[in-house]
Order: sequence, then structure tokens, then C-alpha cells
Amino acid sequence: VEVPHVIYEERIIEVPQVERRELIRHVPVSRVQVVDKKVPRHMLQVTEKTVEVPTVITEEVPQETLEVVVVETITEVPKIQMLPVPVEVPKVVNLQIQERLEEVHTTLIEERVVEVPEPQVVEAFTQVVRPVVEYVDKEVPYVVTEAVERLQE
Repeated sequence: VEVPHVIYEERIIEVPQVERRELIRHVPVSRVQVVDKKVPRHMLQVTEKTVEVPTVITEEVPQETLEVVVVETITEVPKIQMLPVPVEVPKVVNLQIQERLEEVHTTLIEERVVEVPEPQVVEAFTQVVRPVVEYVDKEVPYVVTEAVERLQE
């Protein structure tokens, strides 16, 4: 987000004046004379020659490096609330206890926490100062100090 910022600057302005002058230029006149000059012509004959040159080939191998990434996680756990519910139970006076064993097959389920990646969209705003220069002509007073002579008796 650009925030406007106004800067006032005072400067001197020069006014150009046009002055006309006459310029006389002397130009030489050239005369062309053709002269033959003999130049040797060189012919090149190219032959192909194969030379084996040893070279070093470098092979790059990726290596794993440890990178620590700090991540903030939120784990939601259910909050247990207990509400007392009154239940009426009849009172039994004569009880005879009889023991009976009964085998019950049960399946134990173990739950584990699994991290699920969740993308998070974040908007970032950067504020940049954008200077706006405005020129203002300003009059400056010219102060002259004059001495005044006084006689004291």
C-alpha cells in the first residue's frame, strides 16, 4: 500500500534568452581520382584433423541435509462435561450371590494422531513511502541594518 508523502522544496528558476548570431562555415570540395592498386589474394585450404583431448566430467549427486522448520499446530481435544443424572434404584433386602464366568471376545482399538497438512493462505501488505515533490516559490525578506547615532548628555 503506497502512502503519499509530500515534500516541499524551494529552487531558483533561470529564464533562457535567445541571442541570434551568424555562423560562416568553410567546407572543402573533394575531387575523386581512381588509382589501381595491386593487392595479393590469399586462398585458404582447410583440412580436418581430429585430436583427442582428455576432459573431466563432474557428476553432481544430491545429498540430504537437515532443515529445521518451526510450525505452530493446534490440536483439538474434546472437553468432557459430567452432568449428574438422578436414577432411582429399588432397594433389595435379600440378595444371594451366584458367580458365573462368561468369556466375551472384544476388539481393542488404538487410535494414533496423524498429521494432515493444511495449506494456510496469508496476505502480506508492504507500505512504501512515495515522495511527492512540489516546488513553491517563497519570498525571503532582505534585512539591512543601519546604524543610528545618538548623543547622551
